[in-house]
Amino acid sequence: MPSPTLLVKRQNHRVHLCNPERKDELLELLLERNAELTILVATTNASETIRNKVFSENVSVLSDEELLACELKFDLLISYDLPQSPRLYAERLVHAKTHALVLLDPNEQKLLYPIETFLGRTLMKEPISGFEPAPAKIQTRSKLFNANAPKRDYASEEKLEKKKGKKENNPFGKKSFGAKPGAKPDAVEAKNRPAQVFTRESVLKGVTRKINIKPAKAPKEGK
Repeated sequence: MPSPTLLVKRQNHRVHLCNPERKDELLELLLERNAELTILVATTNASETIRNKVFSENVSVLSDEELLACELKFDLLISYDLPQSPRLYAERLVHAKTHALVLLDPNEQKLLYPIETFLGRTLMKEPISGFEPAPAKIQTRSKLFNANAPKRDYASEEKLEKKKGKKENNPFGKKSFGAKPGAKPDAVEAKNRPAQVFTRESVLKGVTRKINIKPAKAPKEGK
């Protein structure tokens, strides 16, 4: 089988998105626009409903099974739907000379990626005015959140925080490891307290020696 990427150029290979209920209407529009071309309408199973919509001698409706025994080539390939196998879609492209179109509804999106991977290129999406599928509905906030859910009892939470030791002077509820509340340190006693210094002799003997370190006097003004 010849390489399908060489038969139809990328700019002539398009995907038209539409809702499934409007596929027949879009097919009729494309047939009218390209009435001067020879057209192949390929489907997974060519139903009589699709055949009855074609009244031109230039248009042939064939299923994937019928295409395996067909040797004709057409100017335009219109894929009414996508096959389950990418190789079957490649077989459709073999019968297209220059152009290929795909009518794709949102339910067939999962079949498009394997085909693009097999062909080694992405297919250009071209919307047709009036046939764009409706955008997916966005879930509203009322559906995401239950309005009837019980509300938080902040009064009970406040009582629980007080039990844990949360007070006005300690807003984070943490224990204080410093002096007891209300205790005032004796600044004079702390200032004159002798410093404890370890000397070489005291370390060897295991005894600390206390010495008094007098604070330096502030210089007098004017000197």
